[in-house]
Amino acid sequence: MARKGKKFELAYKWLYDLDNEKYKVTSPAFLFDPFSERKREIDVLVEFSDNDNCNRKLAIECRDRNKIQDVTWIEQLQQKKEDLSLDYILATTTTNFTQSAINKARKHGVIIERAETFDINSIQDVTNNEFFFDAFFFKLTFEELIFVIKGKGTISFRDLLKQLSFVEQLELLNELNKEYYFTIEPHNFLKKANVKEEDFFQNDKDNSIVINNEVHFENNIPPFFLKKNIIFFTNKIKITPFRLSLPLNKSLSIFEVEEKKNKKYCAIFGNEDDYVEIGYIGENNYHNIKISCRKYLRFAGANMHINTIFPNYGVNMRINWDEISKNLLGEFDFSKIF
Repeated sequence: MARKGKKFELAYKWLYDLDNEKYKVTSPAFLFDPFSERKREIDVLVEFSDNDNCNRKLAIECRDRNKIQDVTWIEQLQQKKEDLSLDYILATTTTNFTQSAINKARKHGVIIERAETFDINSIQDVTNNEFFFDAFFFKLTFEELIFVIKGKGTISFRDLLKQLSFVEQLELLNELNKEYYFTIEPHNFLKKANVKEEDFFQNDKDNSIVINNEVHFENNIPPFFLKKNIIFFTNKIKITPFRLSLPLNKSLSIFEVEEKKNKKYCAIFGNEDDYVEIGYIGENNYHNIKISCRKYLRFAGANMHINTIFPNYGVNMRINWDEISKNLLGEFDFSKIF
């Protein structure tokens, strides 16, 4: 059975591991004490090189308790720092410190921090706080697709497929899913329909819209349509919203005790298939994003809201996902017209 507080220690390790190019993090760690002639345990040991390229050791001692931490703990850590020849020692608690402990820490160079952790189990108990990450997608489905062939009239998509070889079928699908697919701009159609995107992406009702198009070729006729004497086509497309809501799985906020300023932060939303990890230590931001590709869904945008320990202190983020959206382009759903 894991000892009490281990989860909190691992959360701190996780936070410093975000900047793994700078820090080497071990939890637990054991350093030799020459006075007691034995190894002593440190909750989290952070090793790094400073600006002068000198190797430094920071010991982090964690207390996940209900009791306010007093001066006795600070005195113990001060002695531990000296005995183990540590460069820095940091005391962190999920409660708070007495004023005597704060004064003692300041005097003797013990760093103190206050932390708040949330996970998927505890988040339901938090009032006046919201944590969410939503990714938005469009699904484009052909409701109707009619081709006009020079001198022969019209033919449906299904009937045209029956006349084509397997290779020609692939040519047609490729032409529609590449060249034509990217001409459809769902955001623009929402604007034309006077539909607000925040209303469109509500999962509790069907907010789909249907658009009608005619595609006429001028001089630049795609090879497949030129070969088949197709001069234009008409179609009806249904645009359906999909919102992927990722729950908060873990969040850790670290605060300066007296100034009550957020020093470090990280949160993970989602699961191993779809997740967003975001955080910072000082001025170093950290982002790690993975969203599974869904065949018929085109990425439309995302929104996140994170709150720290203080209900009135929040951060709203709109993430620019230009790079990842290249892998989330999707394609047409032809199931209605096959």
